[in-house]
Amino acid sequence: TTEKCQRLTYSPKEAMEMITASKNWFYEAVKRGDIPSVKIGNKILIPRKSFDEMFEISPGSHQG
Repeated sequence: TTEKCQRLTYSPKEAMEMITASKNWFYEAVKRGDIPSVKIGNKILIPRKSFDEMFEISPGSHQG
């Protein structure tokens, strides 16, 4: 059987679009630690599970 591989993170742009947040508000919330994030080099990633739970996003409601 073939299982779908689901990404473990969202890009900031994807996350912003899902909660209809402005860019400034979103990055300030990430900077404050209000939105969970992981920084690898200069790249910011948003852990999918934490973000989905925080904003009560149901599994499968966002393709990626």
